Amino acid sequence: MNDPDQETGQTPARKKSGLRKRFILLILICVAASLLWAYGWIGNTAQRIESEHSIVLPASVRHIRCEGFMNFSFIDTTTMATFEVPKGDVDGLLQQFKGVSEMSTKDLTFWAGSMKIPVNFHEVLSSLEAGSKDGNRAIIQVYRIDDTYCGICLKTAWN
Repeated sequence: MNDPDQETGQTPARKKSGLRKRFILLILICVAASLLWAYGWIGNTAQRIESEHSIVLPASVRHIRCEGFMNFSFIDTTTMATFEVPKGDVDGLLQQFKGVSEMSTKDLTFWAGSMKIPVNFHEVLSSLEAGSKDGNRAIIQVYRIDDTYCGICLKTAWN
């Protein structure tokens, strides 16, 4: 029963142990890669924003930063992003959301943790609440950067 394999010279128990170690190593690599991607250290950030926030970014977008957050109660999962976009592309970006409504400036305390509003995002032009194409809740802030660019802070809470 525990006779060694003719080709490898390993017993079945030793083969099973080797497979188990490889499987565990594969799982650890997948978890590590997922965490690196979730915190924006690897991957295409434009694709990530389009996927997580259910929007299509204009080609003119620049200085993209994103971060994900998972609440370990598995009730909510939130993802955040900031980027700069020319003023002429802001309306097209906002039209991708459903039920856009203005929020009061008192409700702007949602940026927490390591994701901060960039220092070059000056005054708040608008604070909006909307639904994504997928029906998730989105909070959008539009900031003035200069005469040609606006800053966008986007937070999506998945249902």
